Amino acid sequence: MSRYAYVPDPENDAVQSVIDELTSPLTRAVLRQLTVHGGLMSGQLALATGAHQQSVLHVLGRLERHGLVRADQPRESRQGRRVRYSADVEKVDRMLATLRRYLLAPGPAASAHGPVQVSTSA
Repeated sequence: MSRYAYVPDPENDAVQSVIDELTSPLTRAVLRQLTVHGGLMSGQLALATGAHQQSVLHVLGRLERHGLVRADQPRESRQGRRVRYSADVEKVDRMLATLRRYLLAPGPAASAHGPVQVSTSA
């Protein structure tokens, strides 16, 4: 049995990173809460998403490393403090624009590699 896949484009690692990050329903829910409401603490996000607070903190850490979320406290001084998180809406907009250009614009990346047949049989 065969299926088609696209060869990754090394110039678009940022796009792939965003796609990978947003595959998680919890990540999308947290980012949505922060873009709509902003200034929320991890406990509030846990209540809003129905997830455990530790899971939310893990997601917040990943989003923060990608620059999509900001905290009102530096990482090194958060111990025992209430931290409010907000989405960097400008960064989210830029990420979406990059993703839109990558997916919709014809260009050398799309045509140079084209679909590649991948065998799934052993």
